[in-house]
Amino acid sequence: MFASLKPYTPPKCILGVGAFTKAVVEGLQGKAAPLGRGKITVNMLDAFIAERVKELTKGRQTPVTTKPVTVPDFPVAVR
Repeated sequence: MFASLKPYTPPKCILGVGAFTKAVVEGLQGKAAPLGRGKITVNMLDAFIAERVKELTKGRQTPVTTKPVTVPDFPVAVR
């Protein structure tokens, strides 16, 4: 996963870290798990990051994820 940057990056002093990093950390801490499920899969994390980065940057950044179709969805965190 990586973040595609347009000419705007919010100041780190507002977020503490970059928007992409903030979204990844929040997602792995459980916000990517719908209804408090115990596991977070790569697809769940991807969907969360995409929306959260857009929210944090007011649509000025759009993260892009690529995963080969032969790779199934898999857990990246279990709570």
